[in-house]
Amino acid sequence: MPSANGQTRKSSGIKWKYDYYDDDDHGSVPFIAEYNGLRFIFDDYHIRTSEVLFYPEKLKEQFSKLSEKTGVRFMPPEDVINNLGYNLLNSDKLEAAIGYFQMNIDYYPASANVYDSMGEAMMKKGDTKKSIEYYQKSLQIDPTNDNAKKNIAEMQKKK
Repeated sequence: MPSANGQTRKSSGIKWKYDYYDDDDHGSVPFIAEYNGLRFIFDDYHIRTSEVLFYPEKLKEQFSKLSEKTGVRFMPPEDVINNLGYNLLNSDKLEAAIGYFQMNIDYYPASANVYDSMGEAMMKKGDTKKSIEYYQKSLQIDPTNDNAKKNIAEMQKKK
């Protein structure tokens, strides 16, 4: 049987592909085939950090396209969004960082951490009022958030 690796076809609106594995047998093909199948189905999932680092809207757009394509809502993981935000915050790219933290609030409104992160960004921006509001929201969700308590107390001392 000739090798057909990488041939992709589109018929009746269905995109499909098949591969022939010359060097594999009945025992090894299922693992490789499953892996390649998932890569094919989720070909739009991977996005390079360098493409979205300063552009939170591009990350949101990427996941919206994936959700639309599959019919299942996909969201970037909370910790990934948070890490992008903190990388930018620590590099003094405040507006982009705020964009990521706001995205996290939009996607994960029940998480205390997303409000804590935005509180820190607002504190760095110098907006004490908003910072305290975000930290208080974090404390409503998680009353044990010592970081929020500490930062609120420090900001109130400076008033």
